[in-house]
Amino acid sequence: RAFVTLFQSLEPYLQRCSLACCSSSSLTKAASPTLVLYKVLYITLACQGLANIFSGILSVAAGDILDGADILEGFVQCLPAMVVYSIGQKRLFGCVARQFERDAHRAQLDGAFVAEILSRVPVELGQKWWIYHGRDEPRYPIEDPRRNWDDAVVVDVRQCEFAVVQRQVSENKMWLPLAGDGAAAEDLLRKALTHLRCIEWSNITRELMFSSVSPCPSAGRNQSLYDLSRPVLRGETIDFFMSHSWHDDPVKKYETLELVAEAFHQKHGRYPTFWLDKVCIEQS
Repeated sequence: RAFVTLFQSLEPYLQRCSLACCSSSSLTKAASPTLVLYKVLYITLACQGLANIFSGILSVAAGDILDGADILEGFVQCLPAMVVYSIGQKRLFGCVARQFERDAHRAQLDGAFVAEILSRVPVELGQKWWIYHGRDEPRYPIEDPRRNWDDAVVVDVRQCEFAVVQRQVSENKMWLPLAGDGAAAEDLLRKALTHLRCIEWSNITRELMFSSVSPCPSAGRNQSLYDLSRPVLRGETIDFFMSHSWHDDPVKKYETLELVAEAFHQKHGRYPTFWLDKVCIEQS
C-alpha cells in the first residue's frame, strides 16, 4: 500500500511534466496552436492512463481487488494516443474526413449553412476586410492572417456591391459583390441547384482570365459573359471549380488551365467543364 500511495502522489507530477513537454520549443516549433492542443491532450491522457494502470497493478498486488478497475480505466485513457500514434495523425484524420466527404447531400447542406452565415454578415463603413493574396509571406508567422491576406477597410457600400482599400495602398479601390440577403440555408441550396451553371473549356479564352466584373456595370457586357456558360444538366457533375484570385497572372493561369484540360481530355476522352464566377453567376 505504501507503493500505491507513492505512485498516486506522483500522478499530478506526471501530468505537469506532460504539459511542460508539450509547451517546449521542440514540440511547438512550426506547429499550429490546434496541433499543440491535440498533443497536450494525447500526452496528458496517456500519462494519466499509465498512472492509473500502474496504480491498479500495485493495488491488486497489495490484495485490493476492487482497485483493479483502475487498470481498465487507464487503458481507456491511453487508447486515443495509442490509436493516433500507431495509425498516424494525418492518416487517421484523413480517413475521418473522407467518411464525411462521401455523403454528398451532407456536403451540400454544410455548404448551404456556411453560405447562410456569410449572407447574414453585415457590411458597414470602416469595417475591417481581409483580401486574399495567397503569396504565403514568410515574414509573418504561420498563424498570422497577413501571411496570405491583405488588411483592408470598407470605404463605400452600395445596393449590390461595396468597396475596400488596402491600408498600405489607400488610393486603390477594390469593388466586391455583397454576399446576399440573409436567406435561409434551405432556400440558398434550392436556388443554387436551380441556377447552377458551368462553362465548357472551348468557351474559356485567355482574355477571359484578365479581370473580374463589377456586379453593377452595363447589363449588355455582363449578359454576354453569362451567355458563355450553360445550365448544368440533370445528373451532371461539374469537373472543376476554379478557386483563384483575379490578382493572379492571367497568362500563367490560362496556360495552367490548358495543361489541366489536355490531361483531362487524354484520360476521359472529352474536355472538362468548369465553374467560373465571372460567367456562371448572373452579374446583374
